[in-house]
Amino acid sequence: MALLDYDDGQHLTALLKDISPDGVVTNRLWLDEGSGLAEADVVLIDSAPARSHETRRALVEADYVLVPAPPERQVVRSLQAVCISSRNAALIGHFLSYSVGTTPRT
Repeated sequence: MALLDYDDGQHLTALLKDISPDGVVTNRLWLDEGSGLAEADVVLIDSAPARSHETRRALVEADYVLVPAPPERQVVRSLQAVCISSRNAALIGHFLSYSVGTTPRT
C-alpha cells in the first residue's frame, strides 16, 4: 500500500518519517514520494477536506473516497462540501460517486 500526502500540512508525511526516516514502514506499506506507485495494489491519498486544488486532485485520482468525520456542526458542513465536490467530479466523468452511509463513533 502506497501512501500519498497531498495535504498542505503534511501530517501523514511527518508521522511516517517519525516512524521510519525513509518512509518505508514495512515492505507492504510505504510513503510514496514519486517512486513506487506501480508496485502498489492500493494507494491511500491524504488530502485536506474540501479546501484546495489538491483535494480536487485527490478526488479525480480516487476510485473510492473515505471521509472520516465526527458528527459536529462544522464537520457536517465540511462533509457536505466534500460530497458536493465529489458529485461535481463525478459529473465531469472522473469517477463513479456514491455514498455508503455514515457510521457513528462509539
